Amino acid sequence: MNFKSMNSFIQLLILLLTVIVCSFLAFMIVYYEPDSPGRLPYTYEIKEVYRFEPWQLNLGEIELSYPKGGIIIPAYEQEQFSAAIIKGPGVKPIFLALDGQKFESLKKDIIFVPVKNNLIKSKEIEYFYEQPHLPLVQVLGFPRVFPPPANAFYLHFLTGNGQNYPEPIYSESGERIYCTASLYSLLTVIILLVILILSLDYPYPREWDKFFQTALNPAEILGLLFFAALAFTTESMVRFYGLETCMLFIGYGSGALILFLLSIRKISSPHLGLKETAIGRSMMLAIAIAVLLTFLAAFKIPIGIKPGSFFQHLLIFLLLLLTAALGREIVWRGYIQATLMRLAGPWIGLFSTAILAGAMHILILYFFDPYLLQYPFTLLEGLLFAPAGALIFGLLYLRTKSILGSTLLHALLLFLPEFLVF
Repeated sequence: MNFKSMNSFIQLLILLLTVIVCSFLAFMIVYYEPDSPGRLPYTYEIKEVYRFEPWQLNLGEIELSYPKGGIIIPAYEQEQFSAAIIKGPGVKPIFLALDGQKFESLKKDIIFVPVKNNLIKSKEIEYFYEQPHLPLVQVLGFPRVFPPPANAFYLHFLTGNGQNYPEPIYSESGERIYCTASLYSLLTVIILLVILILSLDYPYPREWDKFFQTALNPAEILGLLFFAALAFTTESMVRFYGLETCMLFIGYGSGALILFLLSIRKISSPHLGLKETAIGRSMMLAIAIAVLLTFLAAFKIPIGIKPGSFFQHLLIFLLLLLTAALGREIVWRGYIQATLMRLAGPWIGLFSTAILAGAMHILILYFFDPYLLQYPFTLLEGLLFAPAGALIFGLLYLRTKSILGSTLLHALLLFLPEFLVF
């Protein structure tokens, strides 16, 4: 007996049991390795800037010599030492992340003297905030960092432009990396199972089967290559230029316009599923998954919202929905995934889209920030986190037969990290 032939109650029991088992395993991983989830990005506070006397900084794998002393800019998070930028004559400035106990063991009896000149102090503080710190990793829609555990460190030399990441140097156990990969794999499975549970009673339209059985014409296969290239170009523009909302609107908006024109000429047509019957269930499912992702990906309960009026927040959300999320979903779900599902079947098409998203992420890093591929958690972003996000959006599209739900979820995941206070 296969899963599809079982009645809904048995299906529900099997899915719930699997969620419970995965949740237990995820809990055990966090219990065993508390640092495996990472954390939300630091909001560094700088209290003082110091000059230091000659210092031989020995990090084991790397040794830095400051025979003429230098300047150190220590940064704190919730009154705890978290990182510092160290500058000295003849040595490239470094960003160094480590805990306070490890830092004290490196400092030993070196004397730090506060900088009294307010102009120098303000310039050094400004310099600190301009530089790249711990690499940000997008995990299931939320940015996270992975600070080094106790008695470990993360370091990179600063190039001065404050844009691209230099080569990272770190002392990181493979154990935590494996735990992080296992933890977020389990959390992804939990989210996918919850989507299946909440959509068990969704009707399966016959036109969906007809859609899968429709053969692709040569123009649609070429279109698949074209829109994959368009997505790569757009995401590359975001990485290179910044201005995420603007670049996404230009790139994916152009793609949506091209699809509209192709649809009018009946050359090719995306499958958007924009039907009244899909609105309610798509919206409710997207909101439920967004709430679940907020707790699972942030690993914290929100304690408030950012300052601003209701209309300001609503305007920002609508801007993200219309300029970033909608175009992305039309191209990725409405055309790329839909075409791959027609080419290879619904499930192979779903996983192929996820693999394509991960490969594209790694390729963009290779071209624009190649050193970050040497950092294990950024590599995990391409190998696991980006494909996991594509699987979640893709399964939501597959179950609701509409881009409405995935578009709303996409917009919420762009909006909530900037809206909520943790």
